[in-house]
Amino acid sequence: MKRILFTIIAMAVNTNLSVPFFPLYENAFHLNNVIVTGLFVIYSICLLPVLLIAGPLADVWGNKKVVFIGLGLAILSTIFFAEATNISLLYLARASAGMASGAFMGTGTALLLRHSSQNQTAHVLTLFSIVTMLGFGLGPAISGIIIQYSPLSPVKIPYQIMFIVLSISMLLLASIRERRESTGDRRRFQISMGVPSSHRTLFWAFAAPSVFTAFALNGTVLALMPTYVRTVMHSTNLAVSGMLLFILLSGGALAQLIPLPGDMIRRIQAGVLLLLVGTWCMLMAGTMINIELLWLGMGVQAVGCGWTFQGSMKLTGSMAPVSERARLLSIFYIAAYSGMILPTLGVGILSFYWGLMPALLTFGAIVTSIGIVIVLNSIRLRMVTQAM
Repeated sequence: MKRILFTIIAMAVNTNLSVPFFPLYENAFHLNNVIVTGLFVIYSICLLPVLLIAGPLADVWGNKKVVFIGLGLAILSTIFFAEATNISLLYLARASAGMASGAFMGTGTALLLRHSSQNQTAHVLTLFSIVTMLGFGLGPAISGIIIQYSPLSPVKIPYQIMFIVLSISMLLLASIRERRESTGDRRRFQISMGVPSSHRTLFWAFAAPSVFTAFALNGTVLALMPTYVRTVMHSTNLAVSGMLLFILLSGGALAQLIPLPGDMIRRIQAGVLLLLVGTWCMLMAGTMINIELLWLGMGVQAVGCGWTFQGSMKLTGSMAPVSERARLLSIFYIAAYSGMILPTLGVGILSFYWGLMPALLTFGAIVTSIGIVIVLNSIRLRMVTQAM
């Protein structure tokens, strides 16, 4: 189990390792906000189709083989990033990283569950979400500090380190024996949505839109925070944006350790509301040029992100037996990463024409409306369920 957790955190760190580099790429290759957000969006665009086939493929080949494919693609992405001399290689690197996460996320969770006992499911899902978000935050923090303070080649060092770590993960994973149930080992490859009929309303009306909203907010922050810190907050320290993202993502991991609210539906409701409050703190910080309010906003949004992600994952994980979870969790991640495509790209396009702050304020108003609808809809679903 420890070897799988090491692999999970290595893959999570690799996911956002390149984000603090975006201002450097912007200057080196003369990119605008649309191209910069495109670098972020291409990750999700390549992730989604792979994620859709990864679950069914894991049913046929086994989770371990599909996880190996994800690791191989992640290693390839570090090579492309380290050797990038033009925008095409950067897009290729981000595309490889997206496909790597697509192959890994759902199947990595399922592999971890396979190596834990049935009565540990809730604990393992919590552990997975904590480790994943911790890794998401460590990536930009590590690279941001290296970029700002390393006297050696800062553009290559993070990727070279990541190449070594991912290679070690592949060796560790090779020593793990695949555990598969005696029935269903030779299943036919078939792409399906994988949501049990008894839970479709709860998943599509609540769990999926909640994690979609969380990733839409986080995706926009991840894509534009380095630019936001430089152009709106007037800070040239690249480590600042890396540490802000560390607070947002790793803070979300630590927030999952807070025991209350224990009911997953209430936890998600509170998480969505905190996401909205944190977002508006961040936006108001930009209008007032108040860095302290920006740090506070990141902290509040971190708690909201952690609770929303954790609650949605646990709620989704409880909807299917172990043998079906790779497929179901892949659909969960499709819903999540869909939030990183159109909203993030939309903000990038609007910022090109309107400016960054007007685009972000418009986005904040739209996502606030969506969040309120999700919370109100969940209250209605709970009332209907209790009445049955």
